[in-house]
Amino acid sequence: MADSYDLSKLGPEPFENIVNFLALKTLGLGSSGFGPGADGGRDGYFEGEAPYPSETERWKGVWYVQSKFHKPQR
Repeated sequence: MADSYDLSKLGPEPFENIVNFLALKTLGLGSSGFGPGADGGRDGYFEGEAPYPSETERWKGVWYVQSKFHKPQR
């Protein structure tokens, strides 16, 4: 069984770091950094060929990645 993590304790910057890491790990080094969007979301960009969904079935094109962080209500 995979490890589980309590993501509710993250703030906006650590959450953005996780999304950046996952984009780089999944799509490759062509992923852009993220910057704040007009709606407070964090936007990223990738153009090229990525080993996704697998090394043998690769997708090529333009990818837009958006993450939104919302502080949990307690």
